[in-house]
Amino acid sequence: MTDLLNIILVGGGKISCGKNRFSRREPMSHMEGIMLSPNVVPHAIVEPDEARKASITSDWREASVHRHIRDVPPAPMEVIVICSPTVNHYSCILDAIEREPIAIIVEKPLCLETEHARNILGLSQSSNVPIYVNFNRRFDTRFNELSTFIPQEPIAIHVDYTNGINNYGSHFIDLIFKWYGKCLSVRQIGNFNSRESDPNPSFFLEFEAGFSAYFQGFDDVDYDLLDMKIWHRSGLIK
Repeated sequence: MTDLLNIILVGGGKISCGKNRFSRREPMSHMEGIMLSPNVVPHAIVEPDEARKASITSDWREASVHRHIRDVPPAPMEVIVICSPTVNHYSCILDAIEREPIAIIVEKPLCLETEHARNILGLSQSSNVPIYVNFNRRFDTRFNELSTFIPQEPIAIHVDYTNGINNYGSHFIDLIFKWYGKCLSVRQIGNFNSRESDPNPSFFLEFEAGFSAYFQGFDDVDYDLLDMKIWHRSGLIK
């Protein structure tokens, strides 16, 4: 019999513990996914907010909820999933590494500072604790279908987006990396509202494969926008 993984969810928001957010067969939160999996069990949830803790215990009556990860009793085969606000990722990762779990999974983006990212990489290597960043759209069936017929040698890619570079923008950045490999340089175009918690900058990405991807962010629109066009020798995919 396979040993069960003990999952510690850090953060009690809708990605982590939100119950039945949409009427669909697929789980729409990590907790729902855990409940449907035969190989994992929810060991604990870390959530300091009292109102959110009350909501979690109402939705998931058997959940063990703690204010801090240091308060969680140790368990074998721990996997720590960090779903806290991005601004808290770095401190949460440092606390998680101290437990020496078999893996840490962090909701994208990893963190907000380049120096923090370098330190996380170093700690992951020195502690031998693998750290993964979760881009959930890699598992979206629609994007998997798209991956089967994207051109091997694009001429250019254009993406229009709203809802932030850390939210909508990051998904298409990650997919282009997955499809086409290494990015050589990034160049910002124009200005953006740096006071926003998740702004929509415009920028060019130059890829080792020999093409450029242009991301155009829009601030002043009241609808969701995430649109990609891929130009290639035989036509256009959009």
